[in-house]
Amino acid sequence: MNKKTSKKIYSTMIKLIAIIVSIFVFSYAWFVTNKENYLENIEIGTVKSNNLQISQTGEDGWGSVLSINSLNEFVFNNEVSSNGISFYKAVNIDDSGNPTKLVKAISNKDYFDFDLWFKNDSNVSIYLDKDSSVYPECCSNINDAILNINNTRDEIVRVSSYGDFSRDLIASAVRVAFINYNYNESTKTYELEDKPVYIWAPNKNYEISYKNGFYDFDIDSINYETYSYMNVINSSSFKETKLTNVKDEINASYASKSSNGDQKLFEIKSNGEEVKSGLKVRIWVEGTDREAVEALKGGKFKFTLSFVGFTKEENNNIPSITVENNILVGLNETMEYSVDNGVNWIGYKSGSEVTLDDRIILVRYMETDDTLASSYVTVGGNNE
Repeated sequence: MNKKTSKKIYSTMIKLIAIIVSIFVFSYAWFVTNKENYLENIEIGTVKSNNLQISQTGEDGWGSVLSINSLNEFVFNNEVSSNGISFYKAVNIDDSGNPTKLVKAISNKDYFDFDLWFKNDSNVSIYLDKDSSVYPECCSNINDAILNINNTRDEIVRVSSYGDFSRDLIASAVRVAFINYNYNESTKTYELEDKPVYIWAPNKNYEISYKNGFYDFDIDSINYETYSYMNVINSSSFKETKLTNVKDEINASYASKSSNGDQKLFEIKSNGEEVKSGLKVRIWVEGTDREAVEALKGGKFKFTLSFVGFTKEENNNIPSITVENNILVGLNETMEYSVDNGVNWIGYKSGSEVTLDDRIILVRYMETDDTLASSYVTVGGNNE
């Protein structure tokens, strides 16, 4: 790629920056009623680049800065459980705190729900940027959060009664769903998709554990968490079910000018005229999370969102992959593969072997300086 082309591509990179989104949530144990849970206003801005504009309604108020009024003292009434589409809370629990009856949670009472609309007059693909974060309100310094050799228990901000750590570490139990609006040509309306692009689960290395009547908290845990939600058939019939579209690490980066394998949230396609696209954002404290426990009751967290846009060409090629003796054949270093339905991607290394092993594996061409990642081919299952 010559310097002129490179300069053109990089000059049309778009970064949308959320100016600190502060959410003050007092989170109680799973399915225990909460009180006084506050959410402050949300400020979202876009860089003045490529004519990209943002609005909350999609009809008016367009500009480079957006203020979402969450209404002062917005209340999260309960922890909830959700797949990003259906939200439920408990109205009855047993002696162990487990739910025995669930009812539908209420938007903008039990979880926060808002829309973002974007319009632009050129093609752009939008991703969540790795600068996004959900973090403990206390933690400008680790000494505020966890007891160590450099502090005392009295120095921990909002220290828990159950352990030597801050209750603000409830930040790990937060979930964020991103859901697209699609334009229906027949009805001339925008319709919400029935599944999130993905659910973001920040702070995957946070882990709380119970030992002999006391809790320990590790912010560098390597123990994987099985992300789940309550799959509800009716109010008294439900089952904790694994989520398949969770992303707990964001890689797309404005700094590296690459999505780094992440899935795009949506794209705007334009022939020079302004085109609009919508994205619904839902935020909640997930009751099935391992950090949604009594020990973190009364914690506070802050929330920042950043999005990045790339104006790269589509790669219309699709890899040709076969399987011989359980080994994928046709892979090369321009490709990457996923074993978790496209949530995470692994770059192929020359000379290595990728085995099928009764899995379903997706393979695509990697993103480059000039092109986005290609569509993928599915290997395994009924596609062998």
